[in-house]
Amino acid sequence: GTPNRHGMGAQESKPASQAELLAGYSGPEQRMLLRNCSLLAGRDPSDPSSFSEADWCGVHAAMAGALAAGVFRGFARGAEVLDCDRVIRTLAALRDDKPARLLFLVDASGAASPPGDGP
Repeated sequence: GTPNRHGMGAQESKPASQAELLAGYSGPEQRMLLRNCSLLAGRDPSDPSSFSEADWCGVHAAMAGALAAGVFRGFARGAEVLDCDRVIRTLAALRDDKPARLLFLVDASGAASPPGDGP
């Protein structure tokens, strides 16, 4: 066949679909991720595609508050809101990409204020 004008790498740069990313998880892991996404979407029916740190912490209330906030900030990387696609893509990167793990930990650790810091 004739190569396309964009070169051979054009296909490789296409991001994986959410279904392709989820295929790397076991059935129970997929169900848990999709259940959490559904719970998060239900927090604000007027905007089910995104959720705030408060929404995240509400759904993950079984976690210690500082841990839930840290995990949110690890996923958010400075953003005020998240969506499930970003969470799933970040989880996939965390499995295979050591620099992504480090960045996640740096952002997550910034969520906890040192003692005596703050009002």
